[in-house]
Amino acid sequence: MEKSCSLLTHFDKGTPAIANEIKKAIEGDDVLAKIDAMKNAIMLLLNGETLLHPFIIVVSYILPSGDHTIQMLMLLI
Repeated sequence: MEKSCSLLTHFDKGTPAIANEIKKAIEGDDVLAKIDAMKNAIMLLLNGETLLHPFIIVVSYILPSGDHTIQMLMLLI
C-alpha cells in the first residue's frame, strides 16, 4: 500500500533584491554562480514565491550551458 509523503522546505521569503541577484547570476558567465542561482530559484519556487524575472530568461541563459549540474537543475524548474 502506497502512502503519501510531504516534503517541507524552509527558505527565507524572497525579496526583490534576491530575485535581481538570481537574474544577474543567471545572465553571467560564472558556472558556479549559475548553479547557486538555480538552487535559490528552485527553493523560492518550492516556497510558493513568484520570481520577478520571466522564465524565458532562465531558459535562454541556462539551456545552452554544457554543465551537467545546470542541466539537471533546469529539469527541476
